Amino acid sequence: MAESFECKNSREGCNGEVEEQKGMSMGDVEKVDRFCYLGDTINSGGGCEIAVSRRCRLGWKTFNELVSILAGRRLIMRIKGKNYKVCVRAVMVYGSET
Repeated sequence: MAESFECKNSREGCNGEVEEQKGMSMGDVEKVDRFCYLGDTINSGGGCEIAVSRRCRLGWKTFNELVSILAGRRLIMRIKGKNYKVCVRAVMVYGSET
């Protein structure tokens, strides 16, 4: 027969007296449908559609900021490709491994 085990350190105070267990209060916590955490959008449903569309928008925004370099005729294609990989693609795939 397995006996239930209770750690007495969790209920005893510093002087050995048993303390009452009290519930934690978080105060007023706001419930939201989605929020941005470390550059990734997390929603309450657990899907990734919002995060993917946000990454695409940020990628296009970065591309539009660099369009003079990427579409200009001053640089050769190899340099443009490196700029795209470093600047635009890095923004689009940031955090995608999660």
